[in-house]
Amino acid sequence: MRVLLFSILLTILPSVLLGQTEQPDIEGQVQNAWRHLSQEGLYTSWDTKYLGRLGDASAVALTKIIGGKALDERDIEAALAMIQMSYEDPRLVSNYLDRQPRTTFFVLRYLHLATNNTKLKEKIANIESYVNDRYTKSMLEPHNPNSSPPQ
Repeated sequence: MRVLLFSILLTILPSVLLGQTEQPDIEGQVQNAWRHLSQEGLYTSWDTKYLGRLGDASAVALTKIIGGKALDERDIEAALAMIQMSYEDPRLVSNYLDRQPRTTFFVLRYLHLATNNTKLKEKIANIESYVNDRYTKSMLEPHNPNSSPPQ
């Protein structure tokens, strides 16, 4: 009987352990993307994948990176690219509450105040419109069945 119970336990335990997932390191993912974009001017497919699941959480982490820093045009461009990647499809954002771009709009206003470049200000306005459109469209479309609104 003990051998049977032990063999059942050994059969079930590995599948239970594989099903557990670790919480992602949001700040680390955003910092990696920031480093790629602000220093190298490039981003990886991993950056796109991770940022696309973060939504507003990426803007929260971004405030920790850019807060109090004198931003140049390259920094602003990097932040805009990260925000755009974070709202490619808000339905894929893991945390339902992070689909709404509250902090994202705050960061965009901050970026707007941080530059005098009219072309950059126009790009910021375009990204703000893009994020708003993507969020609004995502609310009208059926949401991901794997994630549900908070109860």
